[in-house]
Formats: sequence, structure tokens, C-alpha cells
Amino acid sequence: MMLVLMIDALDKGYLDYLPNLKKLGEQNLTAESYSPAFGFEHRHYVLASKYPDEINYFCLYSKSKSENNLKFLKYLSFIDWIPEVRVNNVLRNIISKYISKSRNYFNYDLSRIPLKYAHKFDMLGDKKSLTETNFFEKDSLLDVLSKNNLKYYYCWYPYPAGLSDDDKKIESVKEIISKNNHDIIFLHLSALDRIGHRFGPQSEEIKLKLKELDKEVSDLIKQNNLKFIIFGDHGMKQVDETIDYRPIVKSLNKNNEPTFFVDSTMIRFWNISEQELNEILKPISSKGYLITSSLRKELHANFKDDSFGEYIFVLKAGKVFYPDFFNSYIPKGMHGYLPDEDSSFLICSSEVPIKRLNCSDVDVAPTILSMLNIKVPNHFSGNSLL
Repeated sequence: MMLVLMIDALDKGYLDYLPNLKKLGEQNLTAESYSPAFGFEHRHYVLASKYPDEINYFCLYSKSKSENNLKFLKYLSFIDWIPEVRVNNVLRNIISKYISKSRNYFNYDLSRIPLKYAHKFDMLGDKKSLTETNFFEKDSLLDVLSKNNLKYYYCWYPYPAGLSDDDKKIESVKEIISKNNHDIIFLHLSALDRIGHRFGPQSEEIKLKLKELDKEVSDLIKQNNLKFIIFGDHGMKQVDETIDYRPIVKSLNKNNEPTFFVDSTMIRFWNISEQELNEILKPISSKGYLITSSLRKELHANFKDDSFGEYIFVLKAGKVFYPDFFNSYIPKGMHGYLPDEDSSFLICSSEVPIKRLNCSDVDVAPTILSMLNIKVPNHFSGNSLL
């Protein structure tokens, strides 16, 4: 049986706080630097073994090409002005659940998008589950496993009902192992990400969680003699500066049209001239990078249209926009920077100890198939580490 474990926000710097996992890595394969693809949809990049622009997944939200069926949201824009965060969040959660059930969205989430033009954005990736056959145009890792008659248990997001808590996920995995009727277990642990955002990657809370994770995961592998591949989807950097986007973009949103979207570490722009853009970015130009056309190609973010932004400005590691369209508090840790500023690490079972200096999301699926002695499809963009 094989365990495929994605630990959310497993920063490269955490390895020294994970002595048991570090030892497993030294005895097997260690990729000392796991550079995530540029973007936020890492599950998609891993399972498809494709870069963002190959499958057109980059951020959770994109500018809609046409009117969607969420236009009623603009009549609820009074909610944007409710100052009490808890009340605001409760109302947004209720609306999100309603949309999920009534508007053909698998798991819709309004986050903190201003409601007056939330209907102008589409939420990607969650109109159906990643476990559905042929989610992508070509076979994903999950499709390949099914075609090879291998049974998998999928406990990545979206999780099985009632399993949002890491402890419950681990218990469900132990139960699956005890039944011995699956070949592969996909497990995603998310608490480290939440703690990192709330308290920062250098906090005592993080160190305590790492100690707990180290024992739980290593015991699970050793006690059940599991093959394994363990990696983080990205790192976590200490926030040292917050930037208020509102003075920067106050001249935008002409005629109530969305001309920008504020992710935690980037702003994406539409419907503005290059001259306007340069003027807008003047106050923050030294704090980040404008993703030029040549850089887009290098980062595999050369998308077929401008749904994810005509222009993308990304902050340097350690800086965040606040407020933004996601967070209801100022985070102390953040990810979503350029890949070389956001790295994790990977370890996996191997008959001989191997070290590879670098790998990425797209290399995970080919490595899993190599471990299972299954031919890697030609359309996969990554390479096996073995």
C-alpha cells in the first residue's frame, strides 16, 4: 500500500524540525528543493502533471468571459459594509452554500470578494470534483490508476464528508489501512497552513505542530510498512510588510467594472492601458515584480487568454496585500510568491538513497507511477525522480 501525502505549506526550512521524516529521507529519496508551479492550484498541477498554462488553472478566480448566473450578488453589496468580521463571514458562508446547491457549483466560496461585482468572476476547478473521470482533457494520475485497476482512497480537498479536521483524516486513513482493500491513499493535511498564516512560520505554534506531525506521519508509515511520497504544495514565509491596495487602485473600477483582483500576494489587472498600469504601480514597483511576457513563458503562465489578468504584479516574499479578497485578518505567514521564493521539499520510498536538487509539482505523478511500475503517459509534463 502506498501513501501519497501532501502537507499544506510544508516549508523547506521546516525539515530540521522533522527528525523522523528527515531520517526517512536520508534512507530513501530526498528532493532538497521542491519548487511549486507559479499559481495557487497545486492539486491540479500534481494530478495532471501539467503546468498552469497547459491546463488553464492559475488562481481560484478568473474574470468571467460572459455573464454568469450570479448577478443577484450585486444586490447584496450592503454586506460589504458590515464591519463585524464574524457577521460578515457568516453571511458570506450562507450565500456560498446557497450558490453551491442552486447554481451548479461543486463548492463555491465567496471569500472576501466585494459583492458589488463578484458576479463578474468565475470560480475555477470546483464546478465538479477532481476525482471525476476525465476532469482534464487528458488522463490524470487518478484516471491512469483507475485504468490499471488500482483502488485509491482520496482524502485531498474536497475531503470526504465530515473530514475537514486533520486528526479525523488520519483516523480515516488508519481505518482504510486496517481494511486492506485499497492500493493507494491520497492524504492532505492542512493544519500547518492555517497555523502558519495565523501565527507565522517561525512561531512556537508551528514548531509544536511540526513535532506532532513528525511523530504521526513517521509512525503511520513504519507501523504499516507503507510505500510513501511526502511533499508540500508550497512553503510559508514570514510576513514583514502589509500593503494597502486601496490608495493604489482608487482611480479604477470605472463604471463598476472589475479591473483588478487582489489575491494575497498579487494584483491582477484588466481593461487598463500600460501607461495607467505604470502610474498605478509606481508606489509599489520596488516591492514586487510585474510579470512580463518573457517571464510568463518562463513561469508557464502564458495563458491562452486574459481571464487570469492582462497584467499580473507579484509581491516579493514576505510582503502581502491587506485587505485583500481572501483574508479577514492580517496574516503573519504567507505563500503564493515566485517559485524560487516559495519552496518546499519532497521525500519518497526508494530502494537506494537518492538526492535530487530540484523538482516541481509536475514530477510527483510520474514518480508515483514509477514506484508502482506503471508506464508514465507521454502527455505528462513532469519526469519521475527515480
